[in-house]
Parts: sequence; structure tokens; C-alpha cells
Amino acid sequence: NADLANGLGNLVARSVTMMERLNDSKGVLINSSRSLIPELNFEIEIKDYCKQLNELSIDSTLFGVWDILSKCDKYITENKPWELIGENNKKAGEIIYNCLEAIRIIAWMIWPFMPETAEKIWQQLGLDSSEEIKQDFKEAIKWGGLDSGVKVRKGELLFPRI
Repeated sequence: NADLANGLGNLVARSVTMMERLNDSKGVLINSSRSLIPELNFEIEIKDYCKQLNELSIDSTLFGVWDILSKCDKYITENKPWELIGENNKKAGEIIYNCLEAIRIIAWMIWPFMPETAEKIWQQLGLDSSEEIKQDFKEAIKWGGLDSGVKVRKGELLFPRI
């Protein structure tokens, strides 16, 4: 529970809250139309994820997802988008977009194990979960799938602390 609440749940809550603050400051998410930024390059993790999932190595598969979560936490901590909101909304919007896009991909990766959680994440990202699951996995996890104009919706905590 601590790993889920402090890891995934905290990442989603922080990112959605930052997006709400950005909206209050009249900022918008900005997909800088660049490909995946180096700090959040998950290519190796995704290849390992697919291989481990095919081998039914569930623990290794999920450890790989948590490696991605760690990259996201590090990216947020180093870029401090909360300090940019109101001062440099364009840069804040780019950073927050990258965080939310990473979360969208993480939701895809956890969907086989925690489908309800993945669907709650997609809903908070303003996505229709029934439409999401119709997509092909390899297409769905390509960077840039989150629309810049998405309206996030803060939901209840994904994993209340016990």
C-alpha cells in the first residue's frame, strides 16, 4: 500500500493538481511536438516490460513500471513546475504535459494488473477509458498520445493510505 500510495498515487495527484493550478493561472498543457524527452525515455523499460510480460515474470514486469515512476518523480523534482506556474506558464505547461503523458503510458502498463486503477487514471487525465482500451498497446504507448487541450479531473485518491 505504501508503494502504491506514495509512488503511483502521489505522482498522479501531484501532476493533476499542478495542471489545475496551471489552468487557474490561464496556462495550458503544451505538447512541444518534440519526441520523447531524454529524461523520460522509457524505450528500454517498455521493451523489457513486453518481454517480461510475455514470459509471465510479473514481479519483474511491475518493477520496471516502478523504475518509470522513479524517472517521473526525478523529472518533476528537478524541473519544479510548481515554481514556474504564473511566471513561465509555457515552460510549466511543457513539463506538466510530459508528466501527464508519462502517467498515461504508465496507466497502460498497469492495466493488465490493475485495470480499475488504470481506468481511474485515464479518467483523471480527461480520457475515455472505454476508448483507451480499444487501442492497440504498441500504438497507445507511443509518446504524444495525450491531447494538449485535455481537461484533467481530480478524482479521489487512487490508494488511500492505510
